[in-house]
Amino acid sequence: MKIGIIEVDHYELAYSICRVFDFHENEISFFVSEKMYEQLYKGLGNASKKFKWLVNDKNESLKDFLNRARAEIINEKIELLFLNSIYNNYNLYSALINKTKTRTVLTVHNVNSWFKPVSDGIQSFLDYRTKRKILKNVSAINVLGDELKDYLLSVTNIKKPVLNLPYCIYESRNAEPSDNNLLKFVIPGSIDTRRRDYMPVLDIFVKIYKDFKDVSLILSGKPVGEYGKKIIEICRNYKKEGNKIIFFEEFVPQDEFEKYLGTCDMIISPVRKCMFFGKTSEEYGLSKATGATFDMIKFAKPGIMPSDFKVPGYLKNSVLTYKNINDLYDIVNMIHNDRNVLKNLKEHAISNSLKYSVDNVRNIIQPQIEEIMKIEKW
Repeated sequence: MKIGIIEVDHYELAYSICRVFDFHENEISFFVSEKMYEQLYKGLGNASKKFKWLVNDKNESLKDFLNRARAEIINEKIELLFLNSIYNNYNLYSALINKTKTRTVLTVHNVNSWFKPVSDGIQSFLDYRTKRKILKNVSAINVLGDELKDYLLSVTNIKKPVLNLPYCIYESRNAEPSDNNLLKFVIPGSIDTRRRDYMPVLDIFVKIYKDFKDVSLILSGKPVGEYGKKIIEICRNYKKEGNKIIFFEEFVPQDEFEKYLGTCDMIISPVRKCMFFGKTSEEYGLSKATGATFDMIKFAKPGIMPSDFKVPGYLKNSVLTYKNINDLYDIVNMIHNDRNVLKNLKEHAISNSLKYSVDNVRNIIQPQIEEIMKIEKW
């Protein structure tokens, strides 16, 4: 089968889809931004050479790029197209789908924004109308988790197939041994006030640093806006005081990101309960997924998250939750003083991640794709 992947933003998702469908006689073509091309070509290693690449040049408009993509999809007779990350320019993607007539799987990252938006003026109304056209013309919907799938089915009467093709996969090389002499915690993702609340974590680490000299904290993400700058300034002061803290002031290169996640002991994700897109609210773990849980799967790491986050069922035995900063301190204190707790959490994390190996995901998703390919009209 000839498969196309359009991706301008999410490296992990494009990588995972490629790995899952790169078998037998499948031929894969990428339609990507320059940034995605650089990340994917390096990340996929020697296999990159056998894939076809159409890259959105820096000086090329999205419209021109999608026109080139449309021609390539038609000429190459692409049979299945994965449309992964759409946040704007909905009319251009709608035109692409209509003109290619290719079976298309649309990944919906924010369920409410696509199916239950709150009006925020004329532009949001026009965007919603175009989204409805896209939803009408795609062959299937992909969401990033069972909880999101259940929620989508509960709030809509959608008749199209709904897939759960995961954002990331587990490959044993992703999980590396950590330094037994240093307890490492990582907060992955951009330092964005809309997504995560860093202050309680940083506040409690003042006490943690005072009580434990063998604990480190790594903020593996780029700061966003004034809030991001404020958090970085706090981290800079912590470092001046001699505390073990690592942070970045620009985009974190993929290899460095993977190094820190691969060698940490636990992932902390102080994710907020909700994130707004205009006036539309998305609840993490219900209508929107968070990258932290995917990192826990990819790197087989246990996690620490706020108690009001709906932890996915497949991670419940490897994720600890906190209601307040005192709870968070108690968790770190417990792990520091009893490494058997950490050992057990890590064993559960590895067991959970093994369910997301390439072979396991492929065995689940392939029959669903075969059914989609049988549909004459969608």
